[in-house]
Amino acid sequence: MATWLYDFWKFFAAWVLGFIDPFKPYGTRLFEALARLTIGLAFEAACVRRLPGTGKIQVALARRAAKESFAPNAWHFPGTFYRPWETSVDVLKRLARKEFGWLEFDQAICVGLFRASKADMGRERGHTDSELWLILDPEFGRRVQWFDLDALPEGVFYSHQEKLIPEVVGAFLRWEKGGPVAVPKIDVISPVKPGRAI
Repeated sequence: MATWLYDFWKFFAAWVLGFIDPFKPYGTRLFEALARLTIGLAFEAACVRRLPGTGKIQVALARRAAKESFAPNAWHFPGTFYRPWETSVDVLKRLARKEFGWLEFDQAICVGLFRASKADMGRERGHTDSELWLILDPEFGRRVQWFDLDALPEGVFYSHQEKLIPEVVGAFLRWEKGGPVAVPKIDVISPVKPGRAI
């Protein structure tokens, strides 16, 4: 594409975006277009529990719909992206309605901030950072399913399988022992201090 034409499209896109209200839902097509170009901050709600009878650890995962344009049918922690000026509490309330159906919990603790894998995002999503939250003693609707840690379903997001699930389970084990929950090797600034509870 010629430079002058590329500059024109950039100008046109910037002009059109001036009509978009940042405080209203974007819709899938606009969100996907923006996500490819910008850095996104995701809120990942990781529900972890230990079954009293067997002692097995379980994690709760949601499944993306088959019609989703990005990662259809993939399993992941219930999550969403921050909107302008939202607090962590705002995001969790919105997430409770959207993905959990409803959600009650004892405490939510920020474990840390993690960078998503290119294997997950690629060119379709661009650069995403995930704020990982440990949700303690949760109860929720039917949109999310519990899985044993040693029997996760096929199709779990690569970054969840390789990074987020091990990190949040480690945080849960430290919490059980009364130790610090936050991952100590955070080297990025987060809007929520790791270890802060809401």
